[in-house]
Amino acid sequence: RKLNKLNQERQDTEARIKEISVKRVKAGGELPWGIAVWDADFHTGVIGIVAQRLVETFYRPAAVMGADVAGVYKGSVRGIKGFSVIETLEALSEYLIKFGGHEGAGGFSIAADRVLEFAEAFNEECKKRLDDIETEPSAVADTESSLSEINRELVSELQAFAPFGIGNPSPLLLVRNLKVMDVKILKDAHLKVTFSDGSRYICGLMWYKTGHPALLTGARVDVVAKPDTNTFNGITELQLHLHAVERA
Repeated sequence: RKLNKLNQERQDTEARIKEISVKRVKAGGELPWGIAVWDADFHTGVIGIVAQRLVETFYRPAAVMGADVAGVYKGSVRGIKGFSVIETLEALSEYLIKFGGHEGAGGFSIAADRVLEFAEAFNEECKKRLDDIETEPSAVADTESSLSEINRELVSELQAFAPFGIGNPSPLLLVRNLKVMDVKILKDAHLKVTFSDGSRYICGLMWYKTGHPALLTGARVDVVAKPDTNTFNGITELQLHLHAVERA
């Protein structure tokens, strides 16, 4: 029971830091080439998994930092396919106290007063390195599903395969013949789409897209998406992170 309580506390901490981080990325306007978020209150025990969650959400390399000891932050980095985390950290070593890692993931420590300039340099270094790398995630579905099969239990089952990353991407579902009920643009940067299969509704999100030729009200579409949950004002709802959309 004590172990379950600790696991739940860890999951709650991870979810809270992820929510804060995602909001900060969206509030920044244009999607950076390299995402860097930090806070003295970020628990360093979960920054690695939060970095991976940001990669899954935005498909950009991500660095997440939290205060470790006085005046020092601890950071964790996750990358995308074709991007070398360790080479990036080596290129930015002048900002770091120490670092280590491999192709897909790495960690470092950094003086608190150098975090901001590191974040700016990380974005620039990622921009250079992503020039020849595909920055749209693969949209090959792992299995086909119906809207009626997508529920919280399914989301929990899929999360059991975490942590996701290079070599273990998030499972994607193909859902056919959904009707587009409504399309909204959020903060001039993202699409929020309401779908229906005739008996239930679900929202889909497409980050950093303000339009899509198939997403027209009344149209029928097939989507490849990652199912997830979103909690707002204490209410948890199912949603889809859209990776690909085609006319049905």
